[in-house]
Amino acid sequence: MKERTIEEKLFHQLMRLERMMKRPDRDERMHGPMEERRGHDSPDRRPPMAREHILFMISSFEGGVRQKDLIERTRINPSSMSEFIAKLEEDGYLKREVDPEDKRATLLSLSDLGYARISELQDERTEQLEKLFGNLTQEEKEELSSLLTKILPERKCHRHFHHLEENEEEGQ
Repeated sequence: MKERTIEEKLFHQLMRLERMMKRPDRDERMHGPMEERRGHDSPDRRPPMAREHILFMISSFEGGVRQKDLIERTRINPSSMSEFIAKLEEDGYLKREVDPEDKRATLLSLSDLGYARISELQDERTEQLEKLFGNLTQEEKEELSSLLTKILPERKCHRHFHHLEENEEEGQ
């Protein structure tokens, strides 16, 4: 896997910080006026994920992934995940194959078009990251990342996906 740049790491950290800032503490969500404005009906409710994020997640699994495993890792409602998967497959980004270890199961993997889209998204992200962090020196980027690490809570969701990202960072 390609090693993640400091800019990519900062981007992910800032996105996590943004999500953290948008979600008040559980008590506020459950009892305060923010509950009504935001439409949260459960403290574990998550905003919908972009289809592109699901593509990135699928691309991180060598040999494909079962839909059930994606649902467990993302905590997306199974019917919503089915809709995402159906749309991605309809658009030609995904393919389904029989799991060689369990012929009753199906594995999802990226099609050639899916890999091409991932490549486009990575190029777009590289361009965005350069715009965001281009004015910082390498030392400043690393210091910002270190500071964000101190204030961001430990990751509790997408464990497998983030574990893969962290392995990328460490060059494993």
